[in-house]
Amino acid sequence: MGEPLKRNVMFLRLTKRLIIAFTVSPLVTPLVLSVFDYTEGYYSSFGVYALFAYLAVLLFGLPAFLIYRALRWTNSVLFVLGGGLIGYLVSMFIFEGYRVKEHLWCAVAGSLGACLSNNRVWVALQTDEDPVSAGRNITN
Repeated sequence: MGEPLKRNVMFLRLTKRLIIAFTVSPLVTPLVLSVFDYTEGYYSSFGVYALFAYLAVLLFGLPAFLIYRALRWTNSVLFVLGGGLIGYLVSMFIFEGYRVKEHLWCAVAGSLGACLSNNRVWVALQTDEDPVSAGRNITN
């Protein structure tokens, strides 16, 4: 296989894995919040939590990932802290009536989702060399 074609195939594989990571990781938030609601005696709406989780990922998580990638920040702790911060801030605006305890659960959910996403992305980057992050032009 020629070098340009090989680079394009690697890029497409990485893109597919990133899509999977950003599709699966937001589901952690509704799972965590549903467990929290169940322990408090409420029956949650998984779909509503999932909607807010996917919006948060699109508006904040994906740009954060792109910034981390541009700065070449790969430390899992940074992803967990960033996910927790995003989860906490989004919960402050969306769930205004919550107490601090509920906001912290949202931060935990965001951290776990970011950790899952980061681990999935890390595995993808280790499996196939990413020509974009290596600084090479993939269109040649």
